[in-house]
Amino acid sequence: MVRRSTWIVLGVFIALLAVFWVVQRSGNGVEEDAEVTPQATAASLLDLDENQIAQVQLSGAEGQVIYEYSQDGNWTLREPARELVDPASAGLAIRQFFTVRVLNTLATPPALSAMGLDTAAYTATLSLKDGSTEQVFVGDVAPTGGSYYVRKQDGSVLVVSKYSLDTFLDLLRNPQYVRPTSTLPAETSPLATGSPAP
Repeated sequence: MVRRSTWIVLGVFIALLAVFWVVQRSGNGVEEDAEVTPQATAASLLDLDENQIAQVQLSGAEGQVIYEYSQDGNWTLREPARELVDPASAGLAIRQFFTVRVLNTLATPPALSAMGLDTAAYTATLSLKDGSTEQVFVGDVAPTGGSYYVRKQDGSVLVVSKYSLDTFLDLLRNPQYVRPTSTLPAETSPLATGSPAP
């Protein structure tokens, strides 16, 4: 004969299985609705292609750097001229700046001073090959900590991804300089040459 506690455990198990089945069925309806609803794609901060840019100037409290787009498709540091910067790192950071995603557009933004945009912490000036310029002003980090307030030249105020923009700002804050390497002649060490001395 089956004990009473076994029947209770079996009943609880069947009840849990029924609850699980109901939750799964109601969840499928939500998934189907989500698939039907199209997702809006995030806009980029700049509507420019790298090939349209002749020069990028980034300035802030740390100073100023100017990068030029060379004929061979690399970004080279023009100012400060005394420094050698890793062109791969610079190119990657500048390319990422062109793809920084806008998280939010503030239709009625607060005062510029409340966002650190009255005197921007960083100014990026892009000189285009057609002779025109575009400016982007970077203000404070938003209260959430994951984004920056940004003002474009046309006056629009946006909230953009901090992670993406930090890579670009590091061109000024923490540039990746090329470290000169020296080749030393191979020397024979007494430890590596053979048997120990008697």
